Amino acid sequence: APLMLIELKKGRENRMHDVIVVGGGVGGVGAAALLAKQGRKVFLLEQHDKVGGKCASHEKDGFRMPDFAHAFPRGSKGNCALISRMLGEEIAWGEKVKGIPLYLNGQWFILTTGQGLRHPPRLQGLKLPLKDIIAVAKLVALDTLPKLLTKKGQDELDRTDLRSWLQRRTDNPKLHAIIGYLAGAFYCIPYWEASLGETIQIFRGLRKGKIAYPVGECESIPETLFAGFKKHGGEYKQDNVKSIVVSEGKVRGVELSDGKLLEAPVVISNAGIRRTVLDLVGEEHFDEDYVDHVRNLRPSWSALVVHTALSKKITDRPGGLYANSLDVAGYTEQLERGEIPQRPYMWSMVTTNWTSSFAPPGKQIICFGCPMPFREG
Repeated sequence: APLMLIELKKGRENRMHDVIVVGGGVGGVGAAALLAKQGRKVFLLEQHDKVGGKCASHEKDGFRMPDFAHAFPRGSKGNCALISRMLGEEIAWGEKVKGIPLYLNGQWFILTTGQGLRHPPRLQGLKLPLKDIIAVAKLVALDTLPKLLTKKGQDELDRTDLRSWLQRRTDNPKLHAIIGYLAGAFYCIPYWEASLGETIQIFRGLRKGKIAYPVGECESIPETLFAGFKKHGGEYKQDNVKSIVVSEGKVRGVELSDGKLLEAPVVISNAGIRRTVLDLVGEEHFDEDYVDHVRNLRPSWSALVVHTALSKKITDRPGGLYANSLDVAGYTEQLERGEIPQRPYMWSMVTTNWTSSFAPPGKQIICFGCPMPFREG
């Protein structure tokens, strides 16, 4: 959640709102709750009948089905859990996943999630030459840790793509395939577009926490943050925002669907960058170069996701990643051409092995996903 520390002018006690937050997804409700805890007068607007955005699910025949596909790689050690505790709330988490099975070109092995700083994540069952083990060690720590200590070094890592960095250190196709497919799972983009800096942060995060799922399904995260928001005096309304009002270079507030104006000196939009800049605010209020940048943003990859409700339990595994090709670049380019592979790369999540409340006793849910480029239609 974006946390803005703001210096407000005198006379704020006479102002109706200090901050208006547009959009009650996880980021929006988290930002609103943290600002309310600081003592700001915060007004949260959400167009749907409940907060959470894509962190939502529905019930069918006793099964709880997520509306999208989610994973929470650090569980109780992650940022959502941290924010909830800052608000005096607590998210209940299910079983921790100690390792994810990976199938690659005929071989099974396990990606462990680590057990603290002394036991980092590792690929259990995968034999690599010493030079490739060193390459992985450099990825996680040796080459990169010193650069994380300075802003200049962090910027350099963020601007470096994962594949080009890896190509300079190893030509092992198995290692490239593992990193490439995992990057697709992390980011939903090819690994030649993925940030080296962010990948390092993910691996460092996996050393401190374990993958887990909230007991009350994914919407328990925004619901917990929303409870903290209300506890600290936040005000909420279900309504559509017609526009974010700007005049003389300053934000004035928001206009609602009925034409009513709500005033505030700060507006935080969680409605998406394109909709915020081009529709809610208007491109005339931004530099031309920035507007061009926003217009040229491409969607990340998507996935075909199937949630299967089973009449009996068939596996104790938490899920896994499955890929037959070591040529991750060729496979990715095939998908980008619109071709359907004979044996597609997919991932699975057996959510009932993480939190049993998702299904009636003795039954099971397995979620399958096949990553693919996003295209209209």
